[in-house]
Amino acid sequence: MNSDHVPFRSRIAIVVLCIFFCGILFSMVNVFFFQEEGNPIQSVLFYDTKDSFMDIYHPIRFAEAQDPYQFGETGAIYPPICYLIFRFYGALLGADRFVPDAFAIRDLQSGRFLLILFLLSNILPFCYIIYRKYKGSELTRVLLLIFAVASGPYLFLLERANILLLSFWLTFLFVMYYQSSTKWVRESALIALALASAIKIYPAIFGLLLIMDKKYKEAIRCAIYGFILFFVPFFCFNGITSLVQFFHNLSQGISDTGIGPFRVDWTAIVASVFGWVGLPAKIGAWGAKKILIPAMLLLLASGFLQKPYWKKCLVITMVSVMLPSFSFYYAMVFYLIPLFLLLQEREHSLIDVVYGVLLAFSCVLFMTGKGQHTQFIGLRLIENESVFTSWSVEIAKLSQFFLLVTFGVDTILTIRSMRLNKKMIIRG
Repeated sequence: MNSDHVPFRSRIAIVVLCIFFCGILFSMVNVFFFQEEGNPIQSVLFYDTKDSFMDIYHPIRFAEAQDPYQFGETGAIYPPICYLIFRFYGALLGADRFVPDAFAIRDLQSGRFLLILFLLSNILPFCYIIYRKYKGSELTRVLLLIFAVASGPYLFLLERANILLLSFWLTFLFVMYYQSSTKWVRESALIALALASAIKIYPAIFGLLLIMDKKYKEAIRCAIYGFILFFVPFFCFNGITSLVQFFHNLSQGISDTGIGPFRVDWTAIVASVFGWVGLPAKIGAWGAKKILIPAMLLLLASGFLQKPYWKKCLVITMVSVMLPSFSFYYAMVFYLIPLFLLLQEREHSLIDVVYGVLLAFSCVLFMTGKGQHTQFIGLRLIENESVFTSWSVEIAKLSQFFLLVTFGVDTILTIRSMRLNKKMIIRG
């Protein structure tokens, strides 16, 4: 074995698990020993404590309407299949779903039980996939499962009770099973991605894995499944009228986000980088918007040059997180997919260890116990133009930035290696 390679699981898995463990340990120490008044866990979760779990209760109320999109800018922004799912959950509530508002549903015993049911129905499949597919030791498997569920983005998803929980594990299922030797499993994986895409749209980009693997027939079938699952449910409401209003609501919702403290998209990353080095964040955001599409296309193109499966997934994940301008911190949960795949590799080069560290920091839990206004030991990492944000979010953005840098260097080295191999073949 070459000296620049390290054994599978003996180093990189330990490094990744140690980062997760230290993040949790550091968070516990800070939360319990350096608290300020209020809710210490506020430093990583949603800023409005009165709005917790409402990503399930508001849609349940919207789903009761003949057309959930009638609420305009302030209303429904999910694709229609989501509201069919929420109608099912609303039906479980019975008459309780007709109480005055969504907050009243949350306060009901039946509403809280419904929340538990929703969370468990999404946590358990995700845990099963990790436990079933991980190739390491039993201890490593269990620890990875625990740390994944206790990661910052996943906890944020749980706090919001967001339907991305469902879309995420369906995407994970596709990534792990679409290459199965069993036909019905492969087809189920295609349907899983189609459903994930119909729920949250941007997981559709993972369909590029089929193109990269030259599985064109599967890609067409997956696209057909996605088309049906996305568009047909509109006719369960008001058809074309609902479709038009959906895109209006979505565009309005995106334009209203601004550069919020929980944004982790391309624009927010560049704005934060400018802020860290003392430049105006607004100028960075303006420049980032100008080169958004070329940057994402270049990133995707580089993915076709990569041979390792996990690197292809990494490229697609970076685009799926950074491209949507509506990308909140919980979208970082998708980085658990390439991280999981990286740990499956039996040999790693030094740059792979760097990837592992950055992917772990992208998802690590990091709470300070000081809300959104912490400057730990004088480090001014989280202050950008006097706007304070969460440590977890800023560390996630910092990790994404260095992931981009690392992948850029890796791509240059890959191209150089390909050229050298081509010259050697010609000479030989």
